[in-house]
Amino acid sequence: MTVYSFAEIRNAWYAQPAADRYRCIKSFTLFGLIVALVAYGMMLPSAPTCELSQLKMTGVHTVMLDDGSRSITGVMTNNSAVTVNGLTLTWHLYDKAGAQVGKATASIDGLKAGGKWRFTAPCDALIFAKTGSCNVSYY
Repeated sequence: MTVYSFAEIRNAWYAQPAADRYRCIKSFTLFGLIVALVAYGMMLPSAPTCELSQLKMTGVHTVMLDDGSRSITGVMTNNSAVTVNGLTLTWHLYDKAGAQVGKATASIDGLKAGGKWRFTAPCDALIFAKTGSCNVSYY
């Protein structure tokens, strides 16, 4: 690797035609602007998000419908300051031996800040002994 002194770099710089020096300065200026914008973006506050602890589920129970099928119903409340998009609730259904026999799922596209959602999750198994814990997902 060759090491150049400041004087050698300065002399090489001024040996170039002025137009080449100007193009080089424009390139460095554009690069500096891009670096400054990226640094500024890193300093901007991030968008508020919803934490899982800000979603509250109440009144959850299994109901038997007239056709003999069952659903899991309840109310989900969004206690955050933002809309929760793609909210999905999933329960796994198990028989008496503990084998998974189906699932129940309910989804909503957007639950507004402070909003409540009365959900119904149809069970895809007619016979099951118990449900697992609810898996909550959103983006």
